[in-house]
Amino acid sequence: MGKKLRNLVGVIERAAANLPKPVRALARMFVATLTWMLGSIVDARPDRPMIALSFDDGPDPTDTEPILDLLAERGAKASFFMLAERAEERPDLARKVIDQGHEACLHGRNHDNLTRLALREVVDRIRGGKQRLEAVLGSPVAHFRPPYGAQNLRSYLVTRSTRMVPVLWSASGDDWMNLPEAEVIERALSGLAPGGILLLHDGFEPNPDHPSDRPTYDKIRMLSGLLDAIEERGLQPTTVGQLVSGSRGRTRLWFEP
Repeated sequence: MGKKLRNLVGVIERAAANLPKPVRALARMFVATLTWMLGSIVDARPDRPMIALSFDDGPDPTDTEPILDLLAERGAKASFFMLAERAEERPDLARKVIDQGHEACLHGRNHDNLTRLALREVVDRIRGGKQRLEAVLGSPVAHFRPPYGAQNLRSYLVTRSTRMVPVLWSASGDDWMNLPEAEVIERALSGLAPGGILLLHDGFEPNPDHPSDRPTYDKIRMLSGLLDAIEERGLQPTTVGQLVSGSRGRTRLWFEP
């Protein structure tokens, strides 16, 4: 159903260009309303030049703490989309994220692809994951990113029923793959613009559909170089919550398998 809605919007947008002006306005209003009702945050229109840093798949005993140290050194903030089961294994590390002024978000109870699960299992991964992560953190969680970016209408509605907002991304470094550091930085910057949400990882979760070895490059050196490049562009790294505050977030229909 989600894919059909996305395709319907595409058809309407293409057809609207050839419609009479009053009908074209109605078509655009319909698309805007549908996107507002069922859209996921992908970027924002901030009032100053900034982007959101986001890290998935942690907290990780190897990478999360050095990343936190580097962010503290550079005065940068970020959002960490955590797996509840991993947060339960390292509650001290999960709480350190928010203690240092970053944002803790949910990435699921575990890293299952939600579009391949029955409704009962989807509820367990999202609602149950939120409850378990909040129990670790002692604070509420407002944002959710589905594992693999895989979302259908069912998982979207479950997410919204928990009062979380789905957050995806507008740029990615593909840092979960075993690439050269320079290529990760290049990929991250290629899609990054003011108001963008950058997808990175502080943990590693193999993708069965796109197998890759755990990265062997120096993640902290890569991140340091990436932060240099972001700052050279005059952009301030911040959290998703800060980026989209004041209704500045922009949404689109994101229904991917």
